[in-house]
Amino acid sequence: MDIIRAVFKMAEEGDRILMLFPDNYSFLAVMQYIEKNYGNLFWILWTDVSIERINHFGKKYSFPLSGDAIAIYAQKKCNYLNLLDSFDIQSDLSSALRTLPIDNRIVVLFGIDFLNVYGFDINKVIDVLVNCSNDNNLFITTIFTKELVDKLMPFHDFYIEMSESRDTYISYRTYKASLRFSVKGGVAEISNVFTIDKEVNEDGGF
Repeated sequence: MDIIRAVFKMAEEGDRILMLFPDNYSFLAVMQYIEKNYGNLFWILWTDVSIERINHFGKKYSFPLSGDAIAIYAQKKCNYLNLLDSFDIQSDLSSALRTLPIDNRIVVLFGIDFLNVYGFDINKVIDVLVNCSNDNNLFITTIFTKELVDKLMPFHDFYIEMSESRDTYISYRTYKASLRFSVKGGVAEISNVFTIDKEVNEDGGF
């Protein structure tokens, strides 16, 4: 998975990566790859829907099956991740999250797309990014809704957009990963194609 390797080679501690996915398959494949190659993930789960999704993924695809997490605006039980804490709408998220043991870890924000379903504002996510990320972490914000890109992009150092290729069949799926990042004099973009099978296991294309 050349694009992911390129990002982790260029990124420094404290950087933030925004990732847009077209479906669950690409999301799971990329998260599996990152965890296997770069260390355990610390999950920030937004709303009960994100916990329902994690429970579904763990049962159906056997990922994730372990790891630490916190839940924001959620009350459901997470069957596969160790929930260290849960925060509601009245919580001071910035202050609370700064006390969590997330130093030297890859932090994944998942479930942002569901915020508007519950009447919450995307500004809460921006507040977390601005006030909680530090020089000891790499933050990955995962989204499935392209409309959120413009709002979140200014707060990230890299933007990776996954798109499903036409060369997709029942037994496997092919995706194009495009990386955009700021360089002196403008914006650079590189891309590559990778393949995953229907079981969401690593394929030779990774």
